[in-house]
Amino acid sequence: MIKEKKDSIIATLAVFKFEDITGVKVEPLTTQFASLDGCILTHHVSLCEIVESETFPLLPAQQIRVKAAIKSKYMAFLCEAGTGKTLMSLTVAYSRWVAGAVQHVVILCPASLQKQWRELSKSYFPDLNIDVFSIHSASYDDSLQRIKKAYKSKSGNIQLIVDEVHLCRNQSAKRSRNIEKSFNAEYCMILTGFPIERNAGDLFYQFGIMSREIIGCENYGQFQSKFLLLGGDDGESVVAYKNTKELAERINPYIVRLTKKEVAPDLPEKHIHEVYFDMSENQLNGYRAINGLIGQYKFLPKEKQYQLGTFSQKLASGYVPSDDEIKSIFSNLGKLGEGADNVSRIASIRFDVDNNRIKAFEKLVNDIDGQCIIWCNFTDEINAIHKLLPASAVINGEIDLKQRGKDIDNFKQGKIKYLIISVAINEGFNLQCCNNSVFYSDNYSRTKCENAADRIHRIGQDKQCHIWKLIARGSLDERIKKVRNRKDRICNIFNDV
Repeated sequence: MIKEKKDSIIATLAVFKFEDITGVKVEPLTTQFASLDGCILTHHVSLCEIVESETFPLLPAQQIRVKAAIKSKYMAFLCEAGTGKTLMSLTVAYSRWVAGAVQHVVILCPASLQKQWRELSKSYFPDLNIDVFSIHSASYDDSLQRIKKAYKSKSGNIQLIVDEVHLCRNQSAKRSRNIEKSFNAEYCMILTGFPIERNAGDLFYQFGIMSREIIGCENYGQFQSKFLLLGGDDGESVVAYKNTKELAERINPYIVRLTKKEVAPDLPEKHIHEVYFDMSENQLNGYRAINGLIGQYKFLPKEKQYQLGTFSQKLASGYVPSDDEIKSIFSNLGKLGEGADNVSRIASIRFDVDNNRIKAFEKLVNDIDGQCIIWCNFTDEINAIHKLLPASAVINGEIDLKQRGKDIDNFKQGKIKYLIISVAINEGFNLQCCNNSVFYSDNYSRTKCENAADRIHRIGQDKQCHIWKLIARGSLDERIKKVRNRKDRICNIFNDV
């Protein structure tokens, strides 16, 4: 079925039939984005001499990117983690400050990275004063007002640097809208290794922070109508793209891309290992019951999808229902609404510290030689592993920044063998002292998982890196793997830019 909504074509049919039925050409994003066509808008051109750090000069591959970046008032550093985005962007900012083109340099970054930005700036360019604000503060009215007041008090041209800009990709989030509206700057750079987490719609607000002239659309509705094809069960999912050549020509001149292999050709390889195990019978029964409930419906509200998906992931993770719980909850989930009480009771299932996943993990970690970082999704997982491994420290939202710093220093000095970290906290750690990571549980977010894995695989690493992932057979783990592979294919369109 095809319908119209806000001048956008919406299709509720398979993508491969889309072109035949609608007559609208479905375009391969990958092919078009490999093109380097397009040019910077004339009034965006900015010329300036490069002034490098005396203590940390640029590597050859970094010099090439900085020479490209300094030619435009706006630039997106879409570079892999560990390639020196901080050094390159600060070099551009410092060069403009020395030339008198800008009078202030302002950094927006996650709260966990604020200290690192200040320290690195002083290390690279001691005479450069920067203001660092938390990007998360833009989500809250009170903190946003304080930042806006400090920002607007500055006179002269501002060089704005937005780190981890993928946090601003969601068109419905207050953070994205507030940053674009509140932080206008004559010069702007955005930094991330993962510009596309879901689909190409993620590009709109990230490039919009710099200038909507780049994308050529005044609002997300125009962007959606011009470049995205919608479909899926709800008619709102991005299923394909159109006018991709125009989109590529618009954004390519504002992108610099750098991979770890380009900046450090001798960087040792990163190896991914998958360790499969079987769930218990009760876990499987609970998992099948949830899938049976989901199977009753062609369309589920997104909040219910998230709730049941989280329950499924917890079951595979080690939340094991008892025989009584199988009988009283899972055997009679019922339809949504009618079985709402039973569905909510799934949340009461307790974590089993003797589950099959933790047994597989214990066997794996005992075979790993040397220090190891363990990544987890749930607090119960972290607590169980911390109890299992006495020579370990925990980094999650409950640990303050000062204690995190102490534990990381102890890990780097070899005083701690294991570092157990929440996947949600995946930025700002340089842990090349270690070359082993285990993902006790996986995550749909490509950005979070790749950032986590790259804590050890970055410039300065001199050993082969090994990343182990635990996967429960026949569980949501396998679906997460497929979704992540799809996201990899979409995001890799930038590798040739």
